[in-house]
Amino acid sequence: MALTGPQRTIKRGIDIVGALVGLVVSSPILPVACLAIRRHDHGPALFRQERVGLHGDTFVMVKLRTMRTDAEALRAVLPLGERGDGARFKRADDPRVTRPGRLLRATSERFEDLERHDLFYIENWSVLDPALLSRTVGGVLGRAWRLSRGGGDR
Repeated sequence: MALTGPQRTIKRGIDIVGALVGLVVSSPILPVACLAIRRHDHGPALFRQERVGLHGDTFVMVKLRTMRTDAEALRAVLPLGERGDGARFKRADDPRVTRPGRLLRATSERFEDLERHDLFYIENWSVLDPALLSRTVGGVLGRAWRLSRGGGDR
């Protein structure tokens, strides 16, 4: 969806404020997660990956590392049928995922849901993004709560 000049400015402002609020809200959790990752295998807590964005421009995305530091090399030795197809590759029982990584991944949406939500966002990109974001945050917190209470992942 193409936004006009004022809509684009409003959207950018909402994105910046939303990112700052997200950073403040997650700031008590991030150092604990980073420490757990570093303590587990002494590798870096953050993982950097190049992604393709709007108009084919690339950018570097920084995430908490959930896999072993040698995960890409280990992917090559997985049985052929379990290697997946590029960026879409994700297994629930991936042996490369670290113990702290399993906990972090348990609180995220399933890959199929993530893909569906990404496509929905791309098709419905607008100044109403905070509504979409609040649904995502609610879903993640709900799933984390169910997991902490011994429930399943749905």
